[in-house]
Amino acid sequence: MVLFLLVHFKKTAIELINKGLSIAPKKLREPLAKIAHTFIEGLKTLQNGKESFFRFDYVSGGLTCEFTSYYLLAIGMGIGPSPLTLWAAALIMTLVNLAILLPSTPGGIGIFESVGVAIAAHFGIDKATAVAYMILVHLLVFIPVTLLELTFIPMNI
Repeated sequence: MVLFLLVHFKKTAIELINKGLSIAPKKLREPLAKIAHTFIEGLKTLQNGKESFFRFDYVSGGLTCEFTSYYLLAIGMGIGPSPLTLWAAALIMTLVNLAILLPSTPGGIGIFESVGVAIAAHFGIDKATAVAYMILVHLLVFIPVTLLELTFIPMNI
């Protein structure tokens, strides 16, 4: 919703960003402004309702497949639906996905597993099981996407 507001109130958003950046050090002001303005400019594709719907549809479909992988793997390993409930699996997926947004290793290897293990511990899953679960779920969501991406490389060369 915030992204749609940024698109529809672009002028106001840019004014607010510029005001907010006025308190930033001079050295950072221009690069941060450029990043913010480029980001808002990139959102112009959201002005087209049909394209926006298809993007939302693809993203929600992808997240549904990813979540299903998390939950079915938990059931297959005997940790779901208890102690790893549907909502716990959704929480792990969400927080792991947020964690891998931070710059880290290629493929998020390490941060993915460590965040997942830490969250799983809160649901009473022992460390060894949580490590195995997170490694398997990482492979389950990483390998198919990577193989699919490899099929597109020849098209871009």
